Amino acid sequence: MASLSAFSQAGARTSKWAIELLDANGAFQGAATEIWAHYKAPIALLAAGHRAQADQVLGHLCRHFLRNGDFHYGAGDPTPAPGSNYRNGWIAWGAHQLGAYDVSGPVLDFLESQIHPERGGVLDFDTASTMHRMLDIGTTASVVNALLIAGRIEAATKAARMFHRVFGPAAGADGRVLLRESWDGQMLEPERLSTVLKFMTMRDGCRVPQEWAALARGRSVLSRIRQASKGQGGQLNGLLAIELNRGGQIYWFLGFSMRVLAQLFRATGDQAWLTLGHRVGGLVGRCQPDIYNSATSAKVAWGAAEMYAVSGDRRYFDLSMRIADWLISTQEPGGIWLRRPQYERIEAQPLSVSLDTSLERVVYMYEIPRALGLSE
Repeated sequence: MASLSAFSQAGARTSKWAIELLDANGAFQGAATEIWAHYKAPIALLAAGHRAQADQVLGHLCRHFLRNGDFHYGAGDPTPAPGSNYRNGWIAWGAHQLGAYDVSGPVLDFLESQIHPERGGVLDFDTASTMHRMLDIGTTASVVNALLIAGRIEAATKAARMFHRVFGPAAGADGRVLLRESWDGQMLEPERLSTVLKFMTMRDGCRVPQEWAALARGRSVLSRIRQASKGQGGQLNGLLAIELNRGGQIYWFLGFSMRVLAQLFRATGDQAWLTLGHRVGGLVGRCQPDIYNSATSAKVAWGAAEMYAVSGDRRYFDLSMRIADWLISTQEPGGIWLRRPQYERIEAQPLSVSLDTSLERVVYMYEIPRALGLSE
């Protein structure tokens, strides 16, 4: 079992590697225009004890990407629109923890505007196009997390209503968990995958003309998404559903959900949130064995640690440590994590993917042992 020092040493290796890539303006050299490379850096570097560098990156994000509470207006950014509010949630979290309330406040205000007013859930990305207004459980988890960190409990619980629909008593009854729904309340089936691919690349649904140009330039980024989904049979079905009876799923949705459901219970004392968290934990137990060593399972270790912290159930401790041990063992000596099996060599993995994957895990290297109560 990994020791507290093993966690902190892993986090320190990655943060050292990332800091060496920063230029004087707080941008990562080689990926300065990509939001994908930067959005987790403020909270990750802060967690590792590098406040000055975290502030630097936040400054770059504000100067280059931010407009009206949304960080997806960067000139030359090839990142497609889907997942925008998921990324905004991570940045709001980091900004708030840094005490940059002049940044986090407007971003959180914007994110509150993305919550469905009646049913909860958060838009995957901001668009006026009805056909592209999708509520996503992963995006919802990211935004609820940021709202809770900032003490916006009412908004967080409103957004979190979607968890009741996704993880209600019928979740997994047919062997799968659906993860997205349309604005009008229809759960999106994997059979509608062609629609998902369509709004990732077409003009309709984009906020401003220059965003279409960014999407056109972003075909390389879209290809990375397709590449990263090869573990899901070479398709993007995993963004719409988790198939409990098949391996190679995108498991992180379950982990982030456990994290925020535990935090909702802690913030409100409402037992219903803890019950939902246990239900998600039950779904994790029904997944195939590759959940313990999947590139998409880091959040499962994180979420399980938070569930242990609020419930004391030793099964969550064991689950978290089993995945965390694997994570630490697979870190490259220089601090990078590869998204295996999609990439087997550092040279083959795009820098933005290396930063996205590795900086996220820095956060977990400090959050998991805290939640589990590890000590030397």
